[in-house]
Amino acid sequence: MNIPFNYADAQNSDFVRDHPHLNAYFKSLWAKAPKGTKLGNSAQNSGFKINGEVSDFMLMKHGVFALSPELGSADIKTKTFYIGDQQTLKNLLKQNFDWVKFTI
Repeated sequence: MNIPFNYADAQNSDFVRDHPHLNAYFKSLWAKAPKGTKLGNSAQNSGFKINGEVSDFMLMKHGVFALSPELGSADIKTKTFYIGDQQTLKNLLKQNFDWVKFTI
């Protein structure tokens, strides 16, 4: 789960300091998430910072607490931005069904 401050470092210390109640809330969600789910900003989850994403925009612009679920699998074909192969996409959704259901 990508949480706000995706432009920050891997400690996400600004978010933890400025929004301790949100940090605790996201951790409580994470505890209920399917096994293997990562919690953190982009640097924590993928190893690199980005300029920001929807959870940053929603929190900073609208005061809405948001997170961005990222689906993945061990299949190298799922590492692209757009998965064109229908069978690969179907397998990805099947493998991540618990996470999709949890998010809904």
